[in-house]
Amino acid sequence: MLRRLLPLTALAALAGCTAADPGGLSRDEARSMAGSAADSGRDLCEEYGWYGDGEYCDEFCPRTDPDCTAACAVDADCP
Repeated sequence: MLRRLLPLTALAALAGCTAADPGGLSRDEARSMAGSAADSGRDLCEEYGWYGDGEYCDEFCPRTDPDCTAACAVDADCP
């Protein structure tokens, strides 16, 4: 009985560990909400720490994302 209980306990503990915030938004969800009534005037980029995070140019942010400037410095396609 104990042999079965230990692995099940370990699995239950690991199942609760996730890297994503279950109540959070993905960038794609935030992009689709940006500028609409759905975002309630919130700065989702500020709220989720996406400004200057070094990951993506979040062009949908209300303020200029520093990552967009850095990306354009090395991209000949930027205006």
